[in-house]
Amino acid sequence: MIENLIENKGADLAGRRFIDLHFWAFGEEAADKIALAFQTGLSPGSKKLARATPTLWSVETQLEATPLSVTAPWFVERMV
Repeated sequence: MIENLIENKGADLAGRRFIDLHFWAFGEEAADKIALAFQTGLSPGSKKLARATPTLWSVETQLEATPLSVTAPWFVERMV
């Protein structure tokens, strides 16, 4: 389980912290849609064109949460 991996690295699973979320998008339009979705409760994100692949975009955001909450199935499903 991902929770065990995080805990084995010394993190407090129930402690709130800033957590970076990173997504890949194929095309700028898809990156825009992901960034727009971040506006519903997440901090403003950033998007950048990948250096090696001209059709691949990196989209990132950050939120304050617990590791347990971002590994919960409901959160992962919401992100997908």
